[in-house]
Amino acid sequence: MRYLGAAAAAAALLAALAACGQQQAPGHPGSSSLTRATRRDVPSGVVQLTGRRSGVVGLFLPNPPARPGRSVQLAATSNDGRSFRLIGPLQSNLDVPDSVFFLTRRLGWLASFDTLSTNEVLYRTGNGGRTWQAFRAPGHVVAAGSQDAVYFISRRVGWLTDTQPTGPIEALLGTSDGGRRWRCLAAAPVRRRGCAGRLPELGNVEFAANGRTGWLGGGMFSRALYRTRDGGRTWRKMPLAIPDGAVATLPAVFGRTIVEPVEVPADSELAIVVYLSTDDGAHWRLGGKFFSKHHGPSCAGPVSFSFPSRQVGWTTLVVHGRAVVYRSTDGGLAWHRTARAGRVQPGSSCSSPRILAASAADAWLVVPRADGDLIEATTDGGLAWRRISQAAAAATGR
Repeated sequence: MRYLGAAAAAAALLAALAACGQQQAPGHPGSSSLTRATRRDVPSGVVQLTGRRSGVVGLFLPNPPARPGRSVQLAATSNDGRSFRLIGPLQSNLDVPDSVFFLTRRLGWLASFDTLSTNEVLYRTGNGGRTWQAFRAPGHVVAAGSQDAVYFISRRVGWLTDTQPTGPIEALLGTSDGGRRWRCLAAAPVRRRGCAGRLPELGNVEFAANGRTGWLGGGMFSRALYRTRDGGRTWRKMPLAIPDGAVATLPAVFGRTIVEPVEVPADSELAIVVYLSTDDGAHWRLGGKFFSKHHGPSCAGPVSFSFPSRQVGWTTLVVHGRAVVYRSTDGGLAWHRTARAGRVQPGSSCSSPRILAASAADAWLVVPRADGDLIEATTDGGLAWRRISQAAAAATGR
């Protein structure tokens, strides 16, 4: 599909994104990528929390062909989503946001995909969005679910996953100069020319601050949990005794303690099982477990989890057509339902709701809907939720 004509390429991508949202961006518990296109100005679902009261939302602003304009911007909030301000960058009429990653409130990256050329542009800011630098990045095909997702551990060192689920293929690339240049580290399902290593499965990726230890799992086509000790070139499967059909997500890592949620389908129910390791993954034991009448999407990958601390965890499931949020305050041993949230509409059945938590009290919920993603926020541990996606869209002034 890389060689589609301009009009056909744009139409194909917009139709695909409207039907099926993209998977969660890898590597950060407070980031989510569920890019979709609609006929009006709405948040794209490219979202990240940058603090307890602050976060950024990627906006896709479609314009009719007769009125060329800017299609992608970031909106930032520092007051729990009550108001947003635009922080750029301005991009062309046919770009869509792929992923966003802020290492600090001032230092961040935004990946953007051109629907005509299939080129990817990586934007970087070091001053909270007042100015941006643009770098060429590896692109992907025009197909539903295809995306580039970025993850950084410093101003210079980072990774990019290029995932094309219709292949399915994935490549893991690294940079040591902030995103100016990229080298291929590993690819799946077969070796790729120019790549030193091979990924064991297609999945999301995150890395530790040392730049060598990383984790792979929690993607549309991944089942197990893998770890690398050499920056992503080679991977080893973790010794988790999980049943057939189970799906391991990305872990939450706190020093030598690792919290690993696993979803296990069982007839009409879904079992969420949490495994714990206190010796850096050498040994694992069963932690908490709970069951839910889960009636969720079948093509969007594992359930979303967010662990802002060792003791606090959040997750969200689709129950009878609604996104329901659960929270744990004992490291995943026991889970308690907090609230019903926005209804997941039939037109968005390929996208799972996403939870992004900053503390035991503060979290954002991204709910896929046919008319644009709904974003809600809580500041009281999930007792009450407030819609903030409209405030983000209002920042455009259109």
